[in-house]
Amino acid sequence: MSLGVLSCQSCQEKILVIDQIVNCDFSVENLLDENVVISGSVNDTPFSITLSPNESYTYYQDTNSGHVEKGKIPIYLATSIKFSGETVGTVEYSDEFCKMWTEEDDKHFVFRITKSLFQAQ
Repeated sequence: MSLGVLSCQSCQEKILVIDQIVNCDFSVENLLDENVVISGSVNDTPFSITLSPNESYTYYQDTNSGHVEKGKIPIYLATSIKFSGETVGTVEYSDEFCKMWTEEDDKHFVFRITKSLFQAQ
């Protein structure tokens, strides 16, 4: 009679790592007394938004995955952007644009459209 020995290797569970969702709010505020057209490109997709005086455009984005609120344009990620006002003129930005945002708190970034924005260039 022979005895069979059954060997068992320890099984390791594969751990699925899921990044925590980090939703940040992004707001563009038009502080001028006139309409401002914001146009540019995000991921090779052109966009155009018109903000009335004292109007804001706000959206949230998961900064880990890049997921953006449905139906919103992630202006912060614009590779090129142009601001056009009725009397203040037009100004364009590229790489430096994302550095121009103000961090209000941990998860809220704001870009304010003022006359000084148009005088900077």
